[in-house]
Amino acid sequence: IDDRVARRRQRDLFDVVRQDFTYAARSLRRTPGVSITIILTLALGLGVNAAMFSLLDVLFLRPPAGVASPDEIRRLWSFHNFRDAAQFWPGFDYSRYNAVRQTLAGRAQMTLYRMPEKMAYGTGENPPAANVSSASASYFSVLGVKPAIGRFYTEEEDALDNAANVVVLSYAFWKRAFDGDQSALGRRLVFGKKPYTIIGVAPARFSGVDLDAADVWVPLSSAPGNGGRPSTPWYRNPSVNGFQIMFRLLPSTRPAELEQIATAALRQPGIGYGQDTSAIGRFGSIIRARGPGLISGEMQVAERLGGVAIIVLIIACANVVNLLLARAFRRRREIAVRLALGISRARLVRLLVTESVLLAVAAMVAALAAASWGGTLLRTLLLPDIAWAENPLHWRVLFFGLLAALLAGAVTGLVPALQARSTDLTNALKAGSRESGGHRSRIRSFLVVCQAALSVVLLVGAALFLRSLSNIHALDVGYAVNRLAFVSVNYPTSDSVRERTTSARLLQLEPRMASIPGVERIAFTSMRPMRGFGFADGFFPDADTIGHRKPAPIFTAVSPSFFEATGTKLLRGHTFSAHGAGSPFTVIINDAMAKALWPNQEPIGRCIRFERPDAPCATIIAVSQTAILTRVIEEPSPHMYLPIDNMPFSSWGVGDIVIRTDPSRMTSALNGLRGLLRT
Repeated sequence: IDDRVARRRQRDLFDVVRQDFTYAARSLRRTPGVSITIILTLALGLGVNAAMFSLLDVLFLRPPAGVASPDEIRRLWSFHNFRDAAQFWPGFDYSRYNAVRQTLAGRAQMTLYRMPEKMAYGTGENPPAANVSSASASYFSVLGVKPAIGRFYTEEEDALDNAANVVVLSYAFWKRAFDGDQSALGRRLVFGKKPYTIIGVAPARFSGVDLDAADVWVPLSSAPGNGGRPSTPWYRNPSVNGFQIMFRLLPSTRPAELEQIATAALRQPGIGYGQDTSAIGRFGSIIRARGPGLISGEMQVAERLGGVAIIVLIIACANVVNLLLARAFRRRREIAVRLALGISRARLVRLLVTESVLLAVAAMVAALAAASWGGTLLRTLLLPDIAWAENPLHWRVLFFGLLAALLAGAVTGLVPALQARSTDLTNALKAGSRESGGHRSRIRSFLVVCQAALSVVLLVGAALFLRSLSNIHALDVGYAVNRLAFVSVNYPTSDSVRERTTSARLLQLEPRMASIPGVERIAFTSMRPMRGFGFADGFFPDADTIGHRKPAPIFTAVSPSFFEATGTKLLRGHTFSAHGAGSPFTVIINDAMAKALWPNQEPIGRCIRFERPDAPCATIIAVSQTAILTRVIEEPSPHMYLPIDNMPFSSWGVGDIVIRTDPSRMTSALNGLRGLLRT
C-alpha cells in the first residue's frame, strides 16, 4: 500500500509540474514581444558570464587533457625572500632538481621539463615552426601517458653525457605536419641545427601540461636550447635553468612532510648560485596558474573581467525584473481572477517563477552561442600566444551556464511573483482600476537606482581601463619600438667552422650594412630586447651587499652602437670603445642596478668582477636608463651591458642584428640587408 501511495504522489507531482510548464509556455506565447526582449536581455548577461567562465575554467580549473589522475600531480615552487619583495618561482636548474630528487627518492615519482619554446624545423627564409619542449625520460610515465604509435624515449636515450637525438610528436602536430602517416616514424626533424629522429606519437588528447601546447618533446639532455659553455656541461651550469619540477604523490606520502624535505634540499650549499638559507619549497597544483606564485597580468585581467561580467548579469537581471513587474501589472486582473477562483498564492508564485525560469533557459541557449564566439574573442585578446586545443564549452561551462540561468530565472521571477501574491483582489477586480500601488513603485524605483549605480561603476571602470591603455602606449619602455627591426642569421645544418666565425664576419660587415638605403643605424646584440638575457656564473661587485641581496648578474652583450640604435638613453658616461679583445674590460649598468648597489653614490669608475673574486676588474663606464627586460609592465630590474667583442668571460657572440630605420622604409631596408647577408 505504501508503494502505491508513493507512486501516486510522484505521478501527481509530475502532473502539477507539467501543468505549470504548459501554462507558463502558453502565457509567454501570448506576449511574444515582451518574451523576446526578456530572452535577449538575459542572453546578454548570461552569455558574457559563460564566455568569461570558459576562459577562467581553462586558466584555473581544467587540468591538462590526457593526464592520468591529475589531482595526484604536484609542481614544486621555491620561495625567495628578497629585500624589496618576496615571491615564489617555479624555475630550477638541474643541480637543484637533482638535490630534491635524491632526498625524495622512494617517496614520489619525479620529472623535469622545460616549457614549450617555438623553434623552426625547416629551411628557407620563413621555415615552419613548432613548440619544442624538452623533458626527462620520466616525464610521460609520471603523467601516465601512453604513446599512440611508436614509443617514448628511455633513460638511456636521456643520459646526461650521451643523449640520443630522438623526438616524440604530439598527435595534433603529427596530423598537421605528416597527415597522420605512420611512416613518419624514423624520419628526421632539425631543431637548432640538430637532426632528431621521430620515434613516437603522443595520444590524441595530450599536448603537455601548460596552456601553450607542445608540438614535440625531446630528451632533456639533447635539447637544442641547453647550451652553456663548452667547458661546463649544461647540468652543472646554473645559467641553464628555468626547468619545471613535477612529481606524482604516492598513496603513503604526506605533502606537508615532502615540502619540508624539499626545503632542506633547496638550502644545500653548492647548488644553483649558492646557498640560500631562506629558500622554501612549496607544492602547487599541476595547473600552473593555481600555484603559490604571483598571478600573471593576463590572469589578473581575466579575474577582473569576471567581476565585470557578474555586474553585467546583475544589471540584466534588474532589467528583466522591471519588465516582469510591468508584465505582472498588466496581468493583475488575470491574477486576481485566478486567486478568486481558488488558486493558492503559493501555486501562483510557482507559476510566475516557472515562467521566468523558462525565459532564462531559452536565453541560455542563445547565450551559449554567444559564449562560444565571445570566449574565442576573449582568448584572442587576452592570451593570444596560447594554443587552445579544446572546445571552450567544456561540460563545466555548460553546467555553469545552466546553473546561472536557473538562478537568474528564479531570482528575476521571485520579485514580481511575490508582488503579485500580495494583490488586493477588491481593487484589482474593480473596473477602471489603474494603479498598482505604492509598494510596486518603490520596488521599480529601487531597481532603477541599482541599475544606474552599477552602470556608473562599469563606465568608470571602462574609462580607467582606457586610460591605462593610453598610459601604456605612452610608456617609455627604453626602446624606439616603432623604428626597430631584428634579424638573426641561422644555418640549416650544423657547421661548427662557419658558426665560430659568424660573429666576427657580421661585425666586419657593419659599415656595409649601415650604407643600405633606409638603414639609419646598425647594432649587434647577443639577445634582442624582450627575448632573453644571460647570467654570469660569478658576480662580485665593488659594493656592500650585506644589507640586501645583490642583484642577479643579468647581462646582454652589445656592440658600441647599441644604445644609439635602440634609443636606450645613457644617463651619464659613454658607450663602449671599439678596441676589441685584449683591451681593458668595461661594463655599462642600468639605473636600477646603480640605485640597488650604489645608492646616493656615483657608480662610474666602480669595479665589477666576474666568475671569481680575484678576476680582472670590469670598470663601469656609464649608466643607462632602465629599459624593460621581458614585459611592458614589470618591476625595474638590475641589468648590465657588456661589449660583445671584449667580454670579461667567454664570448656569447652575435645573436641578433638591430636595425634602426624609418617605419616607411623598413621593408626596403630589410630586403637590402637580406640580399647582403646572402652574398
